[in-house]
Amino acid sequence: MQRTLLVKNAHMLVTMDAQRREIADGGMFIEGNRIVAVVAERTSCPKPPTKCSICAGIW
Repeated sequence: MQRTLLVKNAHMLVTMDAQRREIADGGMFIEGNRIVAVVAERTSCPKPPTKCSICAGIW
C-alpha cells in the first residue's frame, strides 16, 4: 500500500500551475512522492490519508 499524506489548513497555498492559484486555508493530498490533489478548506480528499499534518500557525 502506498503511503498518503494530507497537509491541510495552510494559511495560503500557492499553486505552481498555469493559473497560479492562491488558496486560503488550503491543503494538498500527496500519494507517494506526487501531489495528486489540491484541496480547499472544506473539500474532502480523494481517499483517507495514511497521515495528516495540520499547518495552522506555522510560518
